[in-house]
Amino acid sequence: MRFVKTLTVTAGSTIAGPSTDLIRLVKGTLTWIEVAFPPGPAGYVDVVILDRNLQIAPANPEQAFSWDDYTLGFSMNYPIDDPPFVLTLGGWSPDAKYDHDITFRFDVIPVGKDDKNALLQYLEQLTIMPGR
Repeated sequence: MRFVKTLTVTAGSTIAGPSTDLIRLVKGTLTWIEVAFPPGPAGYVDVVILDRNLQIAPANPEQAFSWDDYTLGFSMNYPIDDPPFVLTLGGWSPDAKYDHDITFRFDVIPVGKDDKNALLQYLEQLTIMPGR
């Protein structure tokens, strides 16, 4: 199953006060991530992906993704097995003059379910926790 989320990184946000958003996934194995930077950020926007407080991408917690007009895709073999099955997207751009939208794509193989049943479970969770 593919999940897509766009994070708006506000101009002037810092590593100490980043722009953040959550992406809800399903229980399973995260197998692929894409991070898409449109034209415009010029290297002024940094983003990371966290599972709770653990930075999972990039793997080095002292690094962040920062590009312009570039999409990176990479394989993962990362379990998504603790409810509520969400990851945090974080970004900052202290020297940017404009907000920037960075798009993230996640492929998850559901555990023990086909895509239809996993999608129904996902939609059920949305009704339990609206707005997330």
